[in-house]
Amino acid sequence: MRVRPLAEGPPTVPAAHGSLMAGVIAASEGNGVGIAGVAPGADVVAVPVCTPRGASASDTCQLYHTLQGLDLAWEEQASLVNLSLVGPPNALLERALRRLDELGVVVVAAAGNEGSAEARYPAAYPSVVGVAGHDRAGRPDPRSNRGPSAEIAAPGVEIVSTHPPGSFAFADGSSLAAAHVTGALAVLVGAGGDPLAARTALFRAARRDGSATPRVAPLCEALGLLGRDCGAP
Repeated sequence: MRVRPLAEGPPTVPAAHGSLMAGVIAASEGNGVGIAGVAPGADVVAVPVCTPRGASASDTCQLYHTLQGLDLAWEEQASLVNLSLVGPPNALLERALRRLDELGVVVVAAAGNEGSAEARYPAAYPSVVGVAGHDRAGRPDPRSNRGPSAEIAAPGVEIVSTHPPGSFAFADGSSLAAAHVTGALAVLVGAGGDPLAARTALFRAARRDGSATPRVAPLCEALGLLGRDCGAP
């Protein structure tokens, strides 16, 4: 993982929330320690846009820094962007995310954790994949937001991931679920699908069991839709 700091932005020291997300997406495999991420081979560029609040996994994010971070992600030729953050609607942010979508970049965002059906942003923007959380049995997390902020659901309850400095921790929330979806898309992109085709395959393969929000299916199903065998190089 590479860290790309903003010229004048938040500190770049490892923070709890970002470290948890990075671990879910791309923690190293095969080292006999801790966990492996959903896409351990992914090239992750961390762009700090939020300032940690103490030792908790809670951050403060400024719009100006977030917009700068999106520009830097484009400079770094990112094909996927994970925004495990929630805030009010903003026309500038919506326009920036719509532009990334037009350029072929898929943005994934957390639905939020208020148990609300009201729209939350950026997850509810049409250009963004909004993600809710579910538990290991596939049951919706009652704390996770739903409605227009939740296009798809992924594991977000009792998730173990990397935690600074050099340890592991359990965490809950739609932020973890969003990181799962970003990791899943990274696997599909790495298998030869462009980001938009990967997003389409992920949704086509999603489990629809009668709940309002479909769940991410085993990735072999989405890989098959891209014409790739599971486990193929």
